[in-house]
Amino acid sequence: MAEPLTPDGEPGILSRQPAQCVLWEKPELLIEGNCLDSVEALIDQSHLGRSILKCRECGQPYFFEFHETVDWAKGDDHIYWTFIPNASRS
Repeated sequence: MAEPLTPDGEPGILSRQPAQCVLWEKPELLIEGNCLDSVEALIDQSHLGRSILKCRECGQPYFFEFHETVDWAKGDDHIYWTFIPNASRS
């Protein structure tokens, strides 16, 4: 299995692979943006977002976090996307 990457190509963190989810075989679908549906928004702020998403292909739920670290001086903001598969499908 290839090393997980963030959308900007930085190394990511790998958790346990969910069974039969297309996103683990074709992570480029995340960049294309048409593979997940929003189930519930938990936090929706300008530099922090957390939500529950669901794979359109297989229904696998994911906890998703968007985090932006703002560099007010230089404008070199770092953006992180985290997708954590949820064992529960309910």
